[in-house]
Amino acid sequence: MAYRIEKTEDLIEVHLSGQVDEWEILAILGKLRDMAPRKETSDVWLLGEECVVRWDAFSMIVDGIKRLLPPDLIPSRSAIVVASPFQMAQAEMYRQEAKSLPYETGAFMTREEAVRWLRSKDVQSSAPASEVSPGLAT
Repeated sequence: MAYRIEKTEDLIEVHLSGQVDEWEILAILGKLRDMAPRKETSDVWLLGEECVVRWDAFSMIVDGIKRLLPPDLIPSRSAIVVASPFQMAQAEMYRQEAKSLPYETGAFMTREEAVRWLRSKDVQSSAPASEVSPGLAT
């Protein structure tokens, strides 16, 4: 797996490529926590076309996130930008697991849609159905 983290004024972008396992994702989440200790900054995960996560990893990732979250969490959002219908199916499975997290996760086909949703004011609302497939990030 290869990844790159970029911090902008109001977002953190995580670019992923290759085969990804849950331990690598948790290591990246630890780095994000160091960058935004109270998760005060929304993040967007951009998956390369060849990026694949094992189906059985999602519950472990959510459990790891719960352990990493601070008690004084500031509500924010996580967006997942996918490159294929297969990745969208994975993102939707992750979103189902992530419903127990104290922040929202949206899944999108383009970075522009994801950033628009992340920057929208109503942090407590769900991502619009037009931007999230029916049926991943937080």
